[in-house]
Amino acid sequence: MAEPPGPAVRAGSPDVLRGFALLGILVVNARVLGGVPAPRPEGMSPDRLAALAVGTLAEAKFYLLFCFLFGYSTALLTRRAAPPPFRSHTARYLRRLGALSVLGAGHAVLLFAGDILTLYAVLGLLLYPLHRLRPRTLCLLGCGLLASFSLLMLAYGQAALATGPVTAHSPPSAALAELAARHRDGPAGAIGARLEQLPLFAAGNAMYAPQVLAGMLLGLAAGKAGWLERAWPRARLYRLAAAGLLIGLPGGAFMALCSYGPLPPHWAVLGRAVGVCTAPALTGAYICLLLARERSGVGRRVDGLLTPAGRMALTHYLTQSLVLALVFTGYGLGWYGRIGGAPVLAGCLLLFAAQLRLGEAYLRRFDRGPAEALVRRISLGPPHRRRPADAKGAVSHR
Repeated sequence: MAEPPGPAVRAGSPDVLRGFALLGILVVNARVLGGVPAPRPEGMSPDRLAALAVGTLAEAKFYLLFCFLFGYSTALLTRRAAPPPFRSHTARYLRRLGALSVLGAGHAVLLFAGDILTLYAVLGLLLYPLHRLRPRTLCLLGCGLLASFSLLMLAYGQAALATGPVTAHSPPSAALAELAARHRDGPAGAIGARLEQLPLFAAGNAMYAPQVLAGMLLGLAAGKAGWLERAWPRARLYRLAAAGLLIGLPGGAFMALCSYGPLPPHWAVLGRAVGVCTAPALTGAYICLLLARERSGVGRRVDGLLTPAGRMALTHYLTQSLVLALVFTGYGLGWYGRIGGAPVLAGCLLLFAAQLRLGEAYLRRFDRGPAEALVRRISLGPPHRRRPADAKGAVSHR
């Protein structure tokens, strides 16, 4: 039975979106950090079904959601009064970016070469000067950047396909076996393997930087306009979600079929281009569906689970990499390249469920996660000394 349109619904905290994004980031990063072998193209094995599901629903979608939320949080920061001892938000914002860059560099070397925090810090330098622009202008810039990036990606994919199968090549099995052995060869070997991979991941981050910046610009516009605080008609949200699904799901499925078969390997570049270009539509659909959730029953339960996770998203993100490194690299079990996609996906779901429970329990005792507390401390700087007036009983500005 169709649900009546119902009253308008007010969007909840962006922490719900952050908590949801953590799951998508986890299932994508786990395949890379674990060296999950490519499934056999023939048949429908559990490993291939897991790869197709992750490729269709998650790859290239959830980092865009985090980019959007990064821009949104930047808008919220600039809307508040600057805390003492700052007269403006500039110094605090730069400190925050510095903290993210340091955490990102350590994360890339010690845990996961595909870290994106450093890229956020670099692009944040470009984002902040634009925070005074009107939301409409920011939307135009973001959409223009997305359109330009999509056209370039599609042209690149078409060119790669036109040159034929000779351009499609993958690392030889001997090289993959050597890389896997290095990841499993104790902490020193794992770190060495990551250092070797850093230039490749850095080049990939640079390639997708325009799309990342576009997501940040749209998030900044949303924060300035208060889009997530508005009451939106549920029917409108469902219509927008349906449109996003109609565009994003076929694009994601095409990318997955090109990457994991049955389409031939030389289609992989074009498939990736199509998937990346249609990913914003599917990301937008996810946002609309979460905003349209009901405020009772299952919807309220989802809110209760995801909100604590979103409040300590940075801590959970780093913890995910730590757990995966302990499982797959020489830090611990050394199962790199030895587990198929289906068990890895199941393990990710168990890990995420544990994070939801542990995060909820942690926040009953503390205000924020350890990583969030560290970034906040660095952003605010060392506690400034009280003025004499405060010591005499005057009201403190803290």
